[in-house]
Amino acid sequence: MVGIYRSWPYVAALNSGPEAFATAPVHVIPELLPYYWRALGHLAGRYWYDADRSLSLLNGRVQAFLPRLDPSVQRYFLQGVGQLLFAYLSDSPWLSPAELEHVAHIYQEGLLEGWGMGLGELELFSRFPWKGDDSPFWMAGTKGFSARSLASIQRGKAQFEALFERPAPNALEPSPRP
Repeated sequence: MVGIYRSWPYVAALNSGPEAFATAPVHVIPELLPYYWRALGHLAGRYWYDADRSLSLLNGRVQAFLPRLDPSVQRYFLQGVGQLLFAYLSDSPWLSPAELEHVAHIYQEGLLEGWGMGLGELELFSRFPWKGDDSPFWMAGTKGFSARSLASIQRGKAQFEALFERPAPNALEPSPRP
């Protein structure tokens, strides 16, 4: 299920706006709600950004849309939008980190955590061995951000990496069969 939510924003058709999802009842088990709302945030960000290619218009649409969501899912939605921004803008020569830091403060943390999740995904699925704060990915993806923004990006990257951590095997449990 998580894999479906991770790939959905990339393959979904953009023929209906995200507003339809905000008012539709969500029948998702609670454990999967973060993935669902991140995927919806990514899809909404893609829908809005593809229409205008403007960070300020995207910011306005996010600010108008977010109050319609339950407060318990707003952060996940923002993380999804942040992941989209990383995918679209991290290597953009015309985007400065200051532009992201001018987004309304109450939304910044979630967006920057999503940026960090996008950065974590890039590192995880890269063919190159570079990982961590010394990698070229990290240096390029975080260049120019303030210390406060870097902390949010690091939190998001850590959240993403936690998705792939495996619990230590319990010596009392039998090992799985191949």
